[in-house]
Amino acid sequence: MISWFKIDGLRTENKKVYLSWEQFDEMVKQFSNKICSLPDPDKLCLLGVARGGLPLLTAVSHQTGIRNISIVQTQITNTDTPFDYGNIRLLIDGIRDEFDKFIVLEDIIGTGETLKFLLRYLQKKGKSISSIFSLVIDEDFLNSSEIDAPIYGGVKLPSKNWVVFPWERSI
Repeated sequence: MISWFKIDGLRTENKKVYLSWEQFDEMVKQFSNKICSLPDPDKLCLLGVARGGLPLLTAVSHQTGIRNISIVQTQITNTDTPFDYGNIRLLIDGIRDEFDKFIVLEDIIGTGETLKFLLRYLQKKGKSISSIFSLVIDEDFLNSSEIDAPIYGGVKLPSKNWVVFPWERSI
């Protein structure tokens, strides 16, 4: 089940949804408030999925004051071309051993393959996901039932659309 936060003013153009820094900041505030309301948030570890989840990880860590962070880098796309999917692979494992439960922070949940991979990987290590926060969730993921952790989303992305995050724009 996905719980949605309200985000206003999204700009869509040519099957691209543009997320602004202001919208990002609003989601960080809403996600942080929810994380702080969880039981014993200081006993959980924030887990950012690189590359795109790192801005969210950093902002939520600052907003909540939770300094317990881990980072993993997975790769499912072969290039930066939209929808160029391949086999998922783990590139960096920065999971902190002293924590058993993790709050996953993602930029986007597309197919859900990264989350499924992460869930299986953590289970093999005797660890679990307590909740998942994603800025954007593709509507094609909405029918997935393999993830049993609570999922919180900001933007529901229409199928076959692409999201452009503020840090992806040319400077």
